[in-house]
Amino acid sequence: MTLQDKLIFISKPSIPRMTSGEAETIRDFWTEFVEPKLISKEIISQWCNLLYRYIDDSNVVYAIRKFGDRGRNGDYDLRRGFYTLTNKDYSFFYTDNYFSAYFFKMAFDGFVPNYEEFKNLLISRKFPARFGQSCRTERERAAFDICAKDPGINSAGYKISHIIDVGTGYWNGHYSSSISDICDRYFPRGDYSDWILRKDEYGPFYAREISVPQESKEYIKAIFLRMACPLNYILTPKKNLHTTQVYVSKNDIGESEYLQSYARQVFMEKYGSLYDTFLNRIMINFSNKNLKDAEHYKIGLRYGFEFADKKTIVQRKETKEYTKSSLIKTSASTSEDLEMQLALEYLINPNTSFRKLEMGIMHIDSPARGGGFKAKTIINNLGITAEKKGVLVLKDAKEEIQSATGLYKETLLKIIAWLKEQE
Repeated sequence: MTLQDKLIFISKPSIPRMTSGEAETIRDFWTEFVEPKLISKEIISQWCNLLYRYIDDSNVVYAIRKFGDRGRNGDYDLRRGFYTLTNKDYSFFYTDNYFSAYFFKMAFDGFVPNYEEFKNLLISRKFPARFGQSCRTERERAAFDICAKDPGINSAGYKISHIIDVGTGYWNGHYSSSISDICDRYFPRGDYSDWILRKDEYGPFYAREISVPQESKEYIKAIFLRMACPLNYILTPKKNLHTTQVYVSKNDIGESEYLQSYARQVFMEKYGSLYDTFLNRIMINFSNKNLKDAEHYKIGLRYGFEFADKKTIVQRKETKEYTKSSLIKTSASTSEDLEMQLALEYLINPNTSFRKLEMGIMHIDSPARGGGFKAKTIINNLGITAEKKGVLVLKDAKEEIQSATGLYKETLLKIIAWLKEQE
């Protein structure tokens, strides 16, 4: 089967529909849910060889997971499928996490394409950028298909969860950058009008041109690998199809730092040098150690389609003592990231305090007397008042937005957009 045919029939064979279950610890969840769906070492090896050859080749097209959010200009700030030519030996397009689904499904099915066809489909803009809903302004400028065939992973009850975050942690030997930092430096959103109609041997398309330094290529290669390589994701239940007894980041078990840490340990054992080589190619900071005893961390997970109509936010009022994982530990790479993390934690955790926010998210000293002022100032400047602490435990975010006004409403909308960008 050719790659083009495979992409047309990407949903076949169907992924088995998720069944209901429960797991007390991370290890229980891994054994019962994750491990049976792991891809064989042979297929992983073939995909790694193909992807490494591709990213090291010249005149290739990369993908960046960015700008799938609406900014001040609404739909005109969306960039999924938008194509950019550079002054170096590569070009790129923007996309979202749905791009990764094609690679997972092919690897899951045991399919590895011919290298030349793989490269040709990308440079001829025939490889899909994503699937799912889109808007008219995107479709008018997108050079890559943003409404392609759905691999059927979500409808089967699953989410593709990255083990190494695509959105942050790109280490160049001196400092770490988020994908937002990288795009600000090298691959900016630009204006909608920057994309103009062009034509080449493959037909008419919209694109823009930018100049980038040579160092940008290492970043975009790492981004592409984190998105495309089957060594960087596992299947977990969709966010609205499970619940836990403890808080996990974004209320999504796939975002659990304990699960990600355990996954890295298992992958190093299962895939050996393949995984070691992968880590060396994605600009990861090896000083970040795995969490101790992550496999024994208790999560009290329940999953299944019966949770589809229930709130997935943990009812923390039933938990007397908040666990250490309650605070979002991901270091904020930009001031906006910091604001969103602080705001989100304040709105979903009725047991937090301004001092806890300073110590757990801002990573600054917060003395018992006089501490908390900096976090309080940021929260108040976002229009969030004291009575809103923990409000999203009992209310859905969309429900809260309907009754919100002014700056507070703007903050809620920003949080939703920010969370989508992190997915």
